[in-house]
Amino acid sequence: MYFFFLFLLNTFPQVTLTPGIVPGKNPGPEDTYLHICALDSDNAFIVGKPSVLLRTTNGGAQWHKVPLKGDSPELYGIAFFAHRYGMIVGQHGTIYITSDTGTHWKMKKTPFNVNLVGIQFLSRSTAYVAGFGGTILKTGDGGDTWKAMTSGVRDNLWSVSFPTETIGFIGGASGRILKTTDSGAHWVPLQSGLTSFFFGTQFLTSNLGWVCGGYGAIMKTTNSGITWSRQHVREDLGSFLSSDFEYGLSFVDDQYGWVAGTDGALLRTSDGGAHFVNIKPSKIATFFSAQFLNRKVGWIVGTNATILKTSDGGDTWLDQSSNVR
Repeated sequence: MYFFFLFLLNTFPQVTLTPGIVPGKNPGPEDTYLHICALDSDNAFIVGKPSVLLRTTNGGAQWHKVPLKGDSPELYGIAFFAHRYGMIVGQHGTIYITSDTGTHWKMKKTPFNVNLVGIQFLSRSTAYVAGFGGTILKTGDGGDTWKAMTSGVRDNLWSVSFPTETIGFIGGASGRILKTTDSGAHWVPLQSGLTSFFFGTQFLTSNLGWVCGGYGAIMKTTNSGITWSRQHVREDLGSFLSSDFEYGLSFVDDQYGWVAGTDGALLRTSDGGAHFVNIKPSKIATFFSAQFLNRKVGWIVGTNATILKTSDGGDTWLDQSSNVR
């Protein structure tokens, strides 16, 4: 799986643009779902490659492919604010915006020809994006224009989390965690103690947050990133501790959270990360993204066009992979 990750990392910047997918065409095994954004128990969106945008309005009973105008690149991240306003980021500086809950999407050309991966929408006008080569972008007008922030690094940046309007965190390669306390005007590096890739970043408050990434890395801070502690994982997880990668995390409160990763690994904690239990869904895939709405209802998505939903906190899973139309 390590070699798979290296292949994924090395090919992100080089993949040829692919025309938009025709509605009604069933997903092939080569389809990879990279990020899910659930607005509520009925409405959710998935982005991925090649050129994948899916939407459900009935909790995943049906997923519909949404056509995008032009030659759509691979799509890596999606976020919404107040249900109505949304943004998608992707390959070669691609950004799409919507103001009608995803019914229509408008492509915004940016001068930043890098892969944009992480995104957070803070208000109707303000959003932040993290990308390759140390890229951090900010918009103050709902995505019409973007300004590059000075990150001070050249590492690939993967995920962004703003618990307040002024305080934000970004995770990236080489154990990189960046923090701002002035709405992105300045970013300072935090000392994680690891050199792993950090793919997932989530802060519930300005003090409490987690990052996850390569080589079994799950880190937690309770003091706004001043210090980080390695989360404890049960020994029976075996090689997950050292060789697997965790790509996505979703905490619904300070106790309950899930971490999704390679080879069908899905970790659940009910004590704030002091202990994790490995939940093996019936379908094995590399899970790139997880989102839970509460302690019971959530989705995970990944390779082989995988979409799984749980309504009981991960004890059982419904495979929605064949519900795409």
